Amino acid sequence: MSIRENFSASSLLTFMPSTENRLSGGETLEVIIPDKYPDALEIVSLCGEPYLKGRDDSGSITLQTVYELSALVRAADGTVFPILSEIPVAIRSSLTFEEGSAVHVSVYSISKEAHIVNSRKLAFSCEVGVSLTVWSPRKAEYLDISSSDVILKKSEETLLRRSVAISEGFFISDELPLPAGKPAVSATVSKSCRWKSEEQRLTSDKLIVRAVAALEVGYLSPDGEWNNASFELPFTRVFDLPSVDEDAPYSLRLRMGKITVIPQMREESAVLAITVAAEAQILCYENMTLTSIEDLYSLKTRFLPTYETLSLPSSLISEEGQLTREEVIEFPHDPESIASFSLSLSPVSLYYKEEGQLHAEVTAHADFLYLSDGKLCHLEKNFPVEWAFSAEGSVSGVTAEISSARYTLPAMRKSEITFSLDFHLSGEVLFDLHTVKELKEEEDDSSSLPTFLYLAQVGTRDLYSLGKAYHASPSEIAELNELDPSKPIPSGMPLLIPVFHGKS
Repeated sequence: MSIRENFSASSLLTFMPSTENRLSGGETLEVIIPDKYPDALEIVSLCGEPYLKGRDDSGSITLQTVYELSALVRAADGTVFPILSEIPVAIRSSLTFEEGSAVHVSVYSISKEAHIVNSRKLAFSCEVGVSLTVWSPRKAEYLDISSSDVILKKSEETLLRRSVAISEGFFISDELPLPAGKPAVSATVSKSCRWKSEEQRLTSDKLIVRAVAALEVGYLSPDGEWNNASFELPFTRVFDLPSVDEDAPYSLRLRMGKITVIPQMREESAVLAITVAAEAQILCYENMTLTSIEDLYSLKTRFLPTYETLSLPSSLISEEGQLTREEVIEFPHDPESIASFSLSLSPVSLYYKEEGQLHAEVTAHADFLYLSDGKLCHLEKNFPVEWAFSAEGSVSGVTAEISSARYTLPAMRKSEITFSLDFHLSGEVLFDLHTVKELKEEEDDSSSLPTFLYLAQVGTRDLYSLGKAYHASPSEIAELNELDPSKPIPSGMPLLIPVFHGKS
C-alpha cells in the first residue's frame, strides 16, 4: 500500500497583503483670477488637502487623486478674496488588482505652494503621498497526514484566518444652519473634518458603526470678513460582512475623502449643504486550530516532503496613548483679534529607536488668521510630536488624531496653545505555519531504512545510556529531538529514537 493513501489534501482560503508605502506624485496648475475680483497683491494664506477621486485597476493600479487648494488673496485696496484650484495628480503603483481583492488606500499631503505669476494669475503646485495595501485572496493547499506509518514532529496552533477584506465608500450628507450669530457665507475657503465618538457593534453578518463627523469651515462673509464655524454630522452605517461571527476579531479604519460645502437658502434662512465622502476599510478574522509540521518520518517508505511556510496572525495587537502639549506662539505683528485658529497633523512617520520600541512621529501644524491694524494676517507654526509604543509583531497602522485644541487670547504678542493627540497602533502577531505541500515517494528495501521508536516516557535522562539501551547514536537522538548533548534530558519529555537496521 502506498503511503500516499494516508494523506489527504486540504486547503485554506485567506487574504494576503501586498504593500507599497511612500508613493508620491506632484503637479503644477496656473489659475486665471476671475474678472469679478481685483488685481492680486499678495497671498495671505493657503489651505487644502488631497483626496482620492478614483482608481484604475487595468494593469498596475493607478490612483487618481485631487489636491483641493484655496488661496486667500489680498488686493491693493486691502480687500481679500479666495481663489480655488483642484489639481489632479495620478499616482501609479506596481501592484495589480485581481478579482475578490480589497484595496486599502491612505492619501496625504507632502507639500503645497502658491505664488502670484502676475496680477491676474496664480500658480499652484502640490505633492501628494499615498500608502497602498492590496489584500488578495490566496488558497493555500497542504496535506493532512493520518497514518500509523508516519511519525510527526508537530504542534497544534490557534491562528487567525483573514476571512473578509473589503473597502466600501459611502457619503454623509446633511443641511445644517449656521451657528447663532454667524454671518452668511459668501465663499468657503477652508474645510477640515475628523471622526469622533465612534461606536462599533458586530452582529451576525453585519458591522454597525455610529460616529460623528466633526467639520470646521472657514469662510468669507458678504462684507469680506473672515469667519469660521463648527458642525457635527452624526451618522450610522451598516456594513454587510458575510459569514462573520458576532465574536470575530476585526479591524476598521475610516478614511476621509472630498468635502463639499454649498451655501443655500431655505425659507429665508441660510444653511450649508454639506457632503463628506468617506471610505471604510475592514478586515475580519476567523479563529482556527491548525497543525504546524516541523518534520516527518516514515517507517516503511523513503520519501522527500516539500514544505511550505504560511505566515498567519496568531493574535491582533492594539495599543493606545494620549499626549498633551502646551506651546507658546509669538506673533510678528500686534494682533487685535483672532479670526480663526486650526490645528492639523502630518502623516505618521514610524521608526525603531531601540529593540521593542516603535516610535511614531507627527508634526502638529498650527494655523492662525488674525487682524492687525485692520489687515488680515496669517501665521503658521509647526510642532514635532513623538510617541513610543512597546509593540511586538507586524504593525499594520498607526494613527494620530486631535482630541482637543485651544488657545489663549494674545497678550504681548504671545498666545498659548494646548492640544491633545490620541495615538492608536494596530497590527498582527504573525506565526510561521509549516505545512507539507507535496510528497515525492521512493520505494526502498525496508531493511536499509531507520526505524523510529516513540517513547512517551523515558526512564533515563542520560543520552549515552539511552543510546546504549536502544542501540542508537546519542548524537542522532539529540539532533532528532533538538536536545543539547551537554545537558540532561528534560523530565517527562517524549522522544523519537532512530534505530538503523542494516543488511546482514
